[in-house]
Amino acid sequence: MGPIAKNLSGDDMKALAAYFSALPWPAYREPADAASITRFQALDVEKKCTSCHREGFVGYANTPRVANQKLDYLIKTLSDFHDNKRPNMPRMTALVRNFSADDIAAMAHYLAGL
Repeated sequence: MGPIAKNLSGDDMKALAAYFSALPWPAYREPADAASITRFQALDVEKKCTSCHREGFVGYANTPRVANQKLDYLIKTLSDFHDNKRPNMPRMTALVRNFSADDIAAMAHYLAGL
């Protein structure tokens, strides 16, 4: 994205932001199975997650929406935090550090189904 965005003016960036923010949220809907929902609830992290990502995991300002994202994206992102490949958010790394691959999959399935 950097090479593309580096030549954009401030007005260009504002116009692009306005355009994309007006688009409807894609309805990927990849419903979670009961086992994933139960495992997510057992992880007992919902309050920690919603303290940044808000109720419904819809995000806010510079905190991304994680509800209804693509399943493979969520697994990759959570795995990258787990493996410290994304050190930009120490709070996320600390949250998922002790998750197993099955915990990450359950969390991703849960969020993808919202």
